[in-house]
Formats: sequence, structure tokens, C-alpha cells
Amino acid sequence: MIIVYCIAGTYRPAGMERVLTDKANWLAGHGHEVTVVTTDQHGRADAFPFDDQVRRIDLGIHYEENNGKSLANKLLKYPGKQLRHRRRLARLLKTLRPDVTVSMFCNEVGFLPRIHDGSAKVLEVHFSRFKRLQYGRKGLWGLADRLMSGTCKDTTVLSS
Repeated sequence: MIIVYCIAGTYRPAGMERVLTDKANWLAGHGHEVTVVTTDQHGRADAFPFDDQVRRIDLGIHYEENNGKSLANKLLKYPGKQLRHRRRLARLLKTLRPDVTVSMFCNEVGFLPRIHDGSAKVLEVHFSRFKRLQYGRKGLWGLADRLMSGTCKDTTVLSS
């Protein structure tokens, strides 16, 4: 079986990256062809060691370069990055011809089901929908976090 995992990067020593490494190594060790596709690896070392049989490909989208920037900056840059990401990932999936493509709930989650490469699409979620609330942001970012988490009951800020 050919399996592709999509994740922003594997350089952080966190739970999602650990789970992915363990599964990819196990699957590769049991005869499956496994590829891990990243968007923001930037040549950084993996936090957890992958088996030599696990193929690694970085698409070089660089979503994270906009972290800490203004909302306007993100609104201007994100659509172009999404388009570049979709084109590069679609091209890669049509070349690899995977049986299964797994999104680790990163930036491809919105368009992955519309890539028609013949693979089954799976979404893995390794965190709570309330994750954004942990940042404790104020203003527009705080409102966006509450809206995305489904916890915003008072939207009067939008009408004033």
C-alpha cells in the first residue's frame, strides 16, 4: 500500500509529530511505501528519527513565515500560498499515486478532498477544536479564534 502523510513540519518535538513518526516507521517496516510531505520543514532536522524507508518531501510553501505578522499581511499572502500548495501537492499525488492520503489537519485540509488522484482521503485530528483559545489573543485575532472554535456567542463587535 502507498500512503502519504501531509503535515506542516516534523521538526517540533510534539505529540502529533511523534505519533506520525511512530506510524510511518511501523508501516514502512511492514512493507508499505510511506511518504511524509511537509510545507514548512526548511531543511530542519526531524524531532524524532524516521526509518530510512520513509520518503520525505518538503513542498517549500513557508506558511509559517507569516506567523506574528498582521492580519492584513496574512489575508494578502495566504491565498497565494494555498494556490501554490494545492498545485504542488496535486502534482505530487498524481505522480506518487497513493492509495491513502492523510492530512494531519494542516493547511491542505480545505482543498485535499478536491484533489482527484485516486487516493482515499483521511483527516487525522490530534488536538481539540478549542486549541486556538489557548493563545489568549485579544482583538480581531481573539474574535477569529473564538469564531473558529465555535465559542463566540456575542458577535456585536462585528456590527459596531
